[in-house]
Amino acid sequence: MGRKKLTAVRRTAQELGWLDPARQLPQDPVTAGQFGRTLHLPSTCMSTFETFREQISGWFEADVQGTTIHCALKRNHGYTGRYSAVRRFLKHLAVERGVTATTILDFPPADAAQVDFGAGPALGHESGHTLKTWFFVMKLCWSRHQYVELVFDQTVKT
Repeated sequence: MGRKKLTAVRRTAQELGWLDPARQLPQDPVTAGQFGRTLHLPSTCMSTFETFREQISGWFEADVQGTTIHCALKRNHGYTGRYSAVRRFLKHLAVERGVTATTILDFPPADAAQVDFGAGPALGHESGHTLKTWFFVMKLCWSRHQYVELVFDQTVKT
């Protein structure tokens, strides 16, 4: 808020007696209304899905996709709302569910490694053919050290 606006607010507060320590401050809607603002109160509307909450929660727990839930509501209950409303409701259910527990894999030194392949660059061969390459990646679980090598196939022998 700039100085000019602050001066105007202070002048209004003094004229209405809001700055008098002996008086109680007005309620927020009165203050907001004095300055031409509306106070945004918490929403009291209920979701259109509350009547289907248990059924949708069951589908959600069974990992049924949101688009499938939307189609089922339209087909079985005559739901006319958009898919975005279903998505918002499912996001709300996910927050209620909380975070799922995870297991940390812990290995002693030299006990385990993780192996994967990744797409590498295409290389030209002297015969004129293009060779497809892969990155062989191995990461040691305990030290997290990594080994990478360019290879031409993804076989067990490699």
